[in-house]
Amino acid sequence: MARRRCLDCPAIGDWQRTRGRCPQHQPTTAERGYGADHVRERARWQRILDSGRVVMCTSYLCTAPDTPVDPTNWHLGHTSDRTTWTGPQHPGCNLIEAGHAS
Repeated sequence: MARRRCLDCPAIGDWQRTRGRCPQHQPTTAERGYGADHVRERARWQRILDSGRVVMCTSYLCTAPDTPVDPTNWHLGHTSDRTTWTGPQHPGCNLIEAGHAS
């Protein structure tokens, strides 16, 4: 991996996995929009998935619309303005939506 300067300070390191920032300058999960409300909503959906209920991906860009969400590997989708959640999504579908939003 290429070593780079942190976007916010002169520290040098492999910051590829941390969006170009050293550990000192990483935003908290709450600052990234994943605070207590998100944790509660995700836990609520996990209980639903653990109960055996089949849940389909809520992504508008779903790449596998006939495949239910895997209860052991899923992302919690949200609206583009991040005001509410849309529900469980396949991880790939969620990341595709994120790419379209930026």
